[in-house]
Amino acid sequence: MRQFDEKLSRTRFLGVGNPSESGVHLLYFFRQENRLAKSQFIDSNQIFDRSNPMDIQLNAPDIEEYIFIDDFCGSGSQATEYSDKIVDLILSINPHVKISYLMLFATNTGKDYVKNNTNFHYVDSVYEVDETFKCFSTNSRFFKNAPDEINQIFAKEMCERYGKDLIKSIIEREIRGISVAELENLSEQHKLGFGDCQLLMGFHHNTPDNTLPIIWYDENDIAWNPIFKRYNKKYGI
Repeated sequence: MRQFDEKLSRTRFLGVGNPSESGVHLLYFFRQENRLAKSQFIDSNQIFDRSNPMDIQLNAPDIEEYIFIDDFCGSGSQATEYSDKIVDLILSINPHVKISYLMLFATNTGKDYVKNNTNFHYVDSVYEVDETFKCFSTNSRFFKNAPDEINQIFAKEMCERYGKDLIKSIIEREIRGISVAELENLSEQHKLGFGDCQLLMGFHHNTPDNTLPIIWYDENDIAWNPIFKRYNKKYGI
């Protein structure tokens, strides 16, 4: 127990994203359930001493492990961006620090992408979502043993038709000056959820954008009543 406590004292937990995002929101419950000290939780800005921009150092050189917590990993793109900005900088200062990325839920493709494209030493999830959770995959669990009147091809075409218009309205608003060709391309890519994940998943605090847009769209651009609302991120001012 003493060795565990010593190891824990040299470990810090962080959320993925800025303080308003769901990964950070999860830390509150993680701390409570594991009865951890508040001092063991920091944000990414507290990792570094940037007083000398020409010589960035770690604020706490004695910390041996950083554990990043997230609620969901879909495509793996956010964790990869975080690794490029934060993880690689930590390791460039001290290559002996261990850095982990832990999630409640993750798609198997997203988790593998993070494993293969980042420098996290350990990547894992409580629950892994496989190909059968992809709504319109050939082995989709949602259409397995479905009655004849439920047609998977029809359902997919409907979700694509409406989903493309819904996701296009978000992209057009968030990416100012986007070309018509790029808008069409991105809308096509994400019409069944970000990264073409095609999920039917929602949490009590939000619905991932990897879920079908027709499930969660709740913006002012198009009149649409979502089944499970998503509080979409606003990147601009």
